[in-house]
Amino acid sequence: MTSAILNQYQFYQSSTTLVSLPSLAPLLDTYPNASIAYSFRKLRSAYAGSAVRIRRSSDNTEQDIGFVGNDFDAASASSFIGGGSGFISKWYDQSGNGADLSQTTSTQQPDYSASTGIGTKPCLHYDLTNIDQLLTADDAVTINSTTASCFSVANVHNSTNYGRLLFLTPHGSGSPTAVGGFLVSQYGVGAAMLTQDNEGQNHSAITLDTAFTISVIYDGSNGNLRIYDSGLAQWTHTGVIGNASGAKFWTGAQTSVAYITAYHGEAVLWASDQSSNRSGIDSNQRSYWGI
Repeated sequence: MTSAILNQYQFYQSSTTLVSLPSLAPLLDTYPNASIAYSFRKLRSAYAGSAVRIRRSSDNTEQDIGFVGNDFDAASASSFIGGGSGFISKWYDQSGNGADLSQTTSTQQPDYSASTGIGTKPCLHYDLTNIDQLLTADDAVTINSTTASCFSVANVHNSTNYGRLLFLTPHGSGSPTAVGGFLVSQYGVGAAMLTQDNEGQNHSAITLDTAFTISVIYDGSNGNLRIYDSGLAQWTHTGVIGNASGAKFWTGAQTSVAYITAYHGEAVLWASDQSSNRSGIDSNQRSYWGI
């Protein structure tokens, strides 16, 4: 009996081939032509640059950190930072349009989080007490008045005065509300992205201290601006999109009175209506980030 069972087991071993599951394709290989794209994973196979530039606390030296395969090179980041802390001074745009996010003021640079906040994936952390923020240069982003779509991965702890996670502001404007903000706060997610009205102050509830994907899509054909939280429809709002030609893209604190504590792993914006691709984009993000 034992011999028969052993023979069956050996046959099973010799006749079974282990098949590896296909790896997740970089997001922009499947859904190209993003206007801006930031992530702690490689979003485009052809992208040959780094993910972020990190400043270490021990001596304020900075170093670019890239990828191993399609994943962030966490080992190199850990080796560079050493026993101190790391801060993000630049988040590189992987779209190919050169709209990098940066912060030269050291006290406003987000923290580097090696394995906390969005599952166990590396990401950055905005600290409410420090007014952390990253910004593109003026005139770095162009969004027309027809369509726009933004997809992001985050985990919000709290904020003040409806602090925004992502937003656009026209060149020379001190207030992002001139074009609108992608409003993510402890109060929820507001459908205010790219709208010039203030009716987007109604919010869809979010669960604090829980990683989520969020997408906001403006459909120029009917004026609807829609929110999806981790793939689920949350709210539809009719508004007027702003013409953000020559805009600046911000993440983190809006001002000294509107800022946020949150983990942030990815943000991609298309100057087009990605409604038909929304499910696929969201699925790609949730699969990679384990949401």
